[in-house]
Parts: sequence; structure tokens; C-alpha cells
Amino acid sequence: MYEYAKNNPINRIDPKGLDDREFLFSQGIGGSVGYLFFGAGVYDAKISEANSGKTCRYTIKCAGVGIGLPQIILKTKPTKFSTSDCKKCSDFEGNGYMGGAKGGISIGGGIKIPNGPFIPGELLGWDNTHGINVGVSHNYCYFSCYSP
Repeated sequence: MYEYAKNNPINRIDPKGLDDREFLFSQGIGGSVGYLFFGAGVYDAKISEANSGKTCRYTIKCAGVGIGLPQIILKTKPTKFSTSDCKKCSDFEGNGYMGGAKGGISIGGGIKIPNGPFIPGELLGWDNTHGINVGVSHNYCYFSCYSP
């Protein structure tokens, strides 16, 4: 191990980038309207690099089908994930998914981060998002990074 890290395992843990990188995802303030069949929403999110602490902010724009009350989310709890596909917090732009059934508790569903994992709503704390979240929806989402 010392040889791999060039005799400096504190500062050079994975010099060739072979190990999975860890990130933290959290969804910020946002909401959706019009879920009587079709609806749309805009949310703020951030993805942070667990090792360096660098944070990138994202706008998540969603459109989909469902039925329910307008949704308001003020925040979710940070959720850790790892991937070997992405090396920086700005590598998660693209098409994703958000959806599930919610009504006091989260029943299935979650968020699929582009180039990253699917994170179940229970891990995000959708049951306790400090907002209104009642309905069933399935949404195509686009994640765009605005502060790499």
C-alpha cells in the first residue's frame, strides 16, 4: 500500500484514481405545479465531493405525469453515494428521473442522478422534507450544473 501511494498514504490515497469517489447529494428548495395529469417542477440541489468538500450547485428541471397536490420541498438530508464513473462534482449533468408515491411517507420512488445512482426517497428523507408532498408522479428531469 505504501508503494502504491508513493510512501505518502495521507496525501496520496489513490494517485491513479482507481478507487470509487464518494459524493454527497442533497435536494434544496423547489416545487412543482399542475399534477392533474401533466406537471412540471424546478428544484435546487447540490453535489459535494466527500474527500475535498468541493460543492457544485444544480438546477433540476422536471416534467412528467401524475396526480396530487402541488409539491414544495425545502430541503432533504444529505445522502452519500459512490461511483467510479465520475471524478468531480460537476460530472453529473444530464437526464435523470424523479418520482414515486408520497403522502406523509415515501412509498418507493426517488431520484436517478445522471451518471450516478438511483437514490431512494427514504434515504433522502422525503418523509420529512419540511414541505408539502402528497401525490404520485413520474418525471423526466434534466440536471444542469450552474456552479462547477
